[in-house]
Amino acid sequence: MTAICSASNIPLGTRYLVSFGDAPVKDSFMPPGCSAAPVFTKQRLISSKRGILVPWEWERHLGEVVNKAVRLSAEMPPWREKKAALVWRGSTTGRADLRRRYVHALSGAGYNVRFSQVVQDKQSWISKAEHKGEPMSQRETLQYRYVLSLEGNSFASNLAWQLASSSLVVMPVPRWETW
Repeated sequence: MTAICSASNIPLGTRYLVSFGDAPVKDSFMPPGCSAAPVFTKQRLISSKRGILVPWEWERHLGEVVNKAVRLSAEMPPWREKKAALVWRGSTTGRADLRRRYVHALSGAGYNVRFSQVVQDKQSWISKAEHKGEPMSQRETLQYRYVLSLEGNSFASNLAWQLASSSLVVMPVPRWETW
């Protein structure tokens, strides 16, 4: 943290807070007397700009995961030979029901957009058989021309490797940003 404070021109000795979770940094999060303290976080709401972005989970979201997507993309068929369809797999995460709305609308319209895992007690998000699908590996996903990226509890953690791939990423306007 000393190196980060120095690089950010934050004087040594300054009190600061660290947020490791997916919850947005809010003023109500701050202990009394710390409302002006810098907050280091892995993500923040774009609309608030509250927090200093730090790459806490570099390897999980950007490191080898991106390198693997680049290597896999080199092995994939050319664009014209990929499946001309949209694909997405993911879990039932998220505070808002963005994922539920997209899966219901797109799977109902015949797109290969499905939940592959139920988490956070959201079994109700899978109300029809077409909402549930088998998990897909990166290799399977990259057989498609179009890949969907949807935010969950916070930023879309699949976005980095998808952008490094040879498929076109389709994404609603994001609410979150990360380092």
